Amino acid sequence: MPTTPAQRAAAEQQQFDAAQDTAPQIRLIAGPGTGKSRTIEKRVAHILRQPGANPANVYVISFTRATCEELRGRIRNYCAGLNPPINAEQVSVRTMHSLALRILRMGNQLNQYPSEPTMLDNWEQEHIYDAELSRDLHCAPGRAADVRLAHDAQWQTLNPAYVNQSQITQEEIAGFNAFHATGQICIAADVTSLFRAT
Repeated sequence: MPTTPAQRAAAEQQQFDAAQDTAPQIRLIAGPGTGKSRTIEKRVAHILRQPGANPANVYVISFTRATCEELRGRIRNYCAGLNPPINAEQVSVRTMHSLALRILRMGNQLNQYPSEPTMLDNWEQEHIYDAELSRDLHCAPGRAADVRLAHDAQWQTLNPAYVNQSQITQEEIAGFNAFHATGQICIAADVTSLFRAT
């Protein structure tokens, strides 16, 4: 069923309201193609127009590196295209995991580790993390990746019952948790992101 003009106008008003909201933080929850990114572009521009706004103090978070990269470009292009243009180069667009690691670092919460943890890149996730997890779970690396992705999906939705991957067994969940408890992979403050020591 196509969207009616009234429905479109109502949705656009909600986007405008979110972009102009005076709260220090907002959270957008909506399905694909509903205008979340456009609303975020407008929200960042609105914040940067405020007197004394510091772009370095503006944080935008999303779930994946790919969406962060896209969002970063969209925000910068949108702000640069305004009249007058707004410089959004210092706006920080990060994954939730990366921001959590930054906050832990700024709060000196990582001093207990022998070296500075950093985010694993995609190659390291596949060739180091998944390979080590697969040995502990006695499964193929691809299945270990399924277990890791399912755990991430549960954390990202904040719904422990949600699994957006292959069905994961209780034994695999226990094995995943045991793998992290061994200290082989450094997890700080229950952030389920994957860290590596440099």
